[in-house]
Amino acid sequence: WIDPTGRRLLPDDTSWPRFELRALYDINRLLPGGRAISNTLTFQNLMKFSGLSIIKQSIRRRIASIVLGLIILMVATSALSMVMVGRVGHLLDELTARYTPANAHLTRVSRLSLERALALRRMAIAKMQNPPDEAGYNLRKQLYTATDADIDSEARAARKEINAIIEDTTTPSDNVALARIDSRIDSLMNESRLHLKEESEDLLASLEAGDLAAVRRSMTRTDVLRDEFDEQLDAVGNEMLKVSYGAIAT
Repeated sequence: WIDPTGRRLLPDDTSWPRFELRALYDINRLLPGGRAISNTLTFQNLMKFSGLSIIKQSIRRRIASIVLGLIILMVATSALSMVMVGRVGHLLDELTARYTPANAHLTRVSRLSLERALALRRMAIAKMQNPPDEAGYNLRKQLYTATDADIDSEARAARKEINAIIEDTTTPSDNVALARIDSRIDSLMNESRLHLKEESEDLLASLEAGDLAAVRRSMTRTDVLRDEFDEQLDAVGNEMLKVSYGAIAT
């Protein structure tokens, strides 16, 4: 082996570092016929050739790493998007299948209570006529009786939807407020409305007996109890709407 200055290099020569001798030896093995390296293949050319190759390999590795990182990021983003879409879809299903029906049931309870109060008032008017309007009285009484069962049915349906929301642990809901609403509905149906029904039954008995003085006294008490019941029912409905708006925001 001949270096650029013409000095012959042997394998045991220590004037060059070992890795340089090894590089020269490896290239010499690749030459046709295993002939020695000529003076045209200098050490400087060898180092330029090796450095350029290393830079190219480093750039390729970096580009491959960036592409692989982008692919992983895209896959992760797609998976996260699918999860979030499913999450939002589940929340929207709860809004449409539970919150909206619960509010609708409470609204119907309020409407039926007003219809029941109007029917009772018309029954009293029919009985107070001279002569009494028995046909109109009986027609209003049928409506009055039918709305009583409808109120119970709508209240139970509203409580069922509210309890379903509370029991569903897969959605973030204000369970404290919902439990309070459920308790207030139960109190209204089993206490306030019970007192109202008892007073209404006394009013109907006075109407049947034709005791107009008792009818007037009972009508006053009935109106007070019904106003209290309707006010509490409206308060419950408004509270349920607030909870629903919170769920919509979520």
